[in-house]
Amino acid sequence: EFYFPLPDAAARLKILEIYTKDWRPALPPKCLQRCANTCAGFGGADLRALCTEAALRALRRTYPQVYDGSKRLKIDKEKIFVTEIDMEEAMAGIKCSSRRSTPGIGAPLPNSLQEPLHDSLISGMEKLGTKYPPSIPAMRRIVRAKELEQERERVLNAEKVAWERDQEPASA
Repeated sequence: EFYFPLPDAAARLKILEIYTKDWRPALPPKCLQRCANTCAGFGGADLRALCTEAALRALRRTYPQVYDGSKRLKIDKEKIFVTEIDMEEAMAGIKCSSRRSTPGIGAPLPNSLQEPLHDSLISGMEKLGTKYPPSIPAMRRIVRAKELEQERERVLNAEKVAWERDQEPASA
């Protein structure tokens, strides 16, 4: 048997740089560094899956109609670009292979309980955050999720304005 250890943060950064080298515009180095640091336990295949998921999120964001029917669409790949938000959302959705076989500590709340408890959980985490600023991993995730949501709203609003501008009839 051969044993290949998981890549450390520096190796993960190099792997991410390889997988994203052709992306235009390129992701900021700070984003790739954050991904490399956050993705402890990820192997090369996991990082490839992460990049693929981020690219798919960019495709869905740019062409949401792709999954609406069986009609073939002409896609301009120059309009598709991966953002930091796409990468962050992909990181939230990908579970590395080294952790897949390990049972989790708990199970997610049933959907029927998530909505009623959501505000209480957020409120409690915000109160904890005033005493223990984002040193608590869960608090860091909540703070980052809020930042991502605000950024996503900003991007979506900008895209909506651009789309509406493109739909206006040309003035004679």
